[in-house]
Amino acid sequence: MKKAFSSARVAYRRYRAAKTNSRAYRVVRYMLFAGVVTYVLLLSFPQALFAHETGYKNFQVYSREPLTTDLHEVLDKAEAKLAALGTGAKLARQRLG
Repeated sequence: MKKAFSSARVAYRRYRAAKTNSRAYRVVRYMLFAGVVTYVLLLSFPQALFAHETGYKNFQVYSREPLTTDLHEVLDKAEAKLAALGTGAKLARQRLG
């Protein structure tokens, strides 16, 4: 039993060493890492995706199409609903994309 476990462990170590030295494995690993980093950066900085931007009170709105003035009414209603939650704290600046 001990010999079987030892040989399985040796085989796994050889497999892991071969896998980490594989070019295809490294390419997939780096592409996955680059995809995750890109996703996080786009969530953090949405300006790269949207051509139009406007700020109104506590809101920052990003859009691909030009924004109209009736947006202010919608944001006023949203602010009233947020205020009705009763947190009592000043609302933080909201980013809407």
